[in-house]
Amino acid sequence: MAEFFIKYGEKEHLQQIVDGKLRFTPSQTYIKIEEKQHNKGQGDLLEGRMKIKIEGARMYHPETNEYLGTLPKSTVVISIQDVSNMPIFCLSYYGEESIVDVEGLTTIDIDAEHIDGVKKDFLKATHALILFEPEKFISSVEKIEGKHFVSGEIKYYDYDMMLGSKAP
Repeated sequence: MAEFFIKYGEKEHLQQIVDGKLRFTPSQTYIKIEEKQHNKGQGDLLEGRMKIKIEGARMYHPETNEYLGTLPKSTVVISIQDVSNMPIFCLSYYGEESIVDVEGLTTIDIDAEHIDGVKKDFLKATHALILFEPEKFISSVEKIEGKHFVSGEIKYYDYDMMLGSKAP
């Protein structure tokens, strides 16, 4: 689990979180950000989706088991139903490697390259909210009645590198 989370943003938006108000954004917002910016950062074309390279596959109807056809060697994208409307709340995750001792003081150390990425991806961010008890934060969100939450670290993969070839 993370040692701490950071939420980058405008002061008034971060204050809303401190006041107990969370704003979830539909995943399509992040897809549109990457479409517009043409780089992965705050945006994510694959939000709620996953690329899978296949050597070939046979498709069958899930209820009747009727053979539907064959897919050739290709890359397919699998997604969750209604993924475009899936509400998302994002935080940056930092591990113990980001906590260092400097002359007897416990300090957060985030490399310049990462900070440059944050500045590029979060153009309106003027402040950062640091959450030192991530498990407590997640637990409090999960207690919201009438809603189901899933949390976890997001992992990004270079699908072309994983199998050593370019997508068809």
